[in-house]
Amino acid sequence: MSDPLVQPLTVFLPCGYLVVAMLYSMAFAGEAQPSIARIRTPLLRMLLGLHVGLFALHGGTVGGFPRFDSWLVLSAVALNVVGLFAVITWRRRQPTVGSLVLFAAGTLQMLASMFGPIAPIVERGPSSAITAMHVLTVIFASAAVVLSGIYGLLYLVLLRQMRQQTFGALFRRLPDLRQLARMTRSAALAGFIGLALGVNVGIGMAHAEWRDSDTPTPSS
Repeated sequence: MSDPLVQPLTVFLPCGYLVVAMLYSMAFAGEAQPSIARIRTPLLRMLLGLHVGLFALHGGTVGGFPRFDSWLVLSAVALNVVGLFAVITWRRRQPTVGSLVLFAAGTLQMLASMFGPIAPIVERGPSSAITAMHVLTVIFASAAVVLSGIYGLLYLVLLRQMRQQTFGALFRRLPDLRQLARMTRSAALAGFIGLALGVNVGIGMAHAEWRDSDTPTPSS
């Protein structure tokens, strides 16, 4: 039986991410940003907790690791994008970048909420920890690649503005090129490590299944 909290959380999360993205975008106004923008950080932490709770409800409904369909994968990627961004910017805030990251995460979650099933899928997911690690590392790698792409896109936009000498709000409020390049490399490196780990775990699982299928069964 589906938990009654799954549906309201599925509907609330994309709206919450887009609202927080709007609050983060107020940072482009600098000192003129309204005081309501101060609640963006605690609100983001609350959303991350609710998103993790949604997956806990999915797992609790099926009694184990939930089976990830394509739409649940999108939701997991959105969660990892925001979580990885929060870790990268733990000490040095990047509210202007955060507005774009949260808009991307909100869009992914909106697609998952619109087209994905409201009730958790009743079939259980991977029963072994190795298979679960394979799924989670690939999802983490996908989120890191998305985040690296956002940083890389901002780098190109800022570089284009510098070459054209159009120094607008983006130029004044975005991190400098060196910091954007460093964040791009950090996210890309995290994605590479996660993807390499996930692919190698998958290869090991495939070899194990091949050996098991070739093992002769004892005759009765």
